[in-house]
Amino acid sequence: DYNLYSRVRLINDAFENYNITLFGQHINLISSNMYYYISGSKAVIDNAYIYMILMYGLVNFCVLLYYYLKTVNYLSKNQERDWR
Repeated sequence: DYNLYSRVRLINDAFENYNITLFGQHINLISSNMYYYISGSKAVIDNAYIYMILMYGLVNFCVLLYYYLKTVNYLSKNQERDWR
């Protein structure tokens, strides 16, 4: 439970320090070991989706998500044909 709580807290801290932008922004990333020793506007982001939204922006994330879902849909339909 503690690990899940700390991961959610780190994501919340990242959202407090960095706003979601349309086209992304530079983020100062640090390791989780250094998080407690360094103050300032730094972030530990260990979730790839949150990293993509903050670093590359909402527009790029939505484009990637669209192609990801389109690919998954295509592969699932073709896999059904192969199973028969």
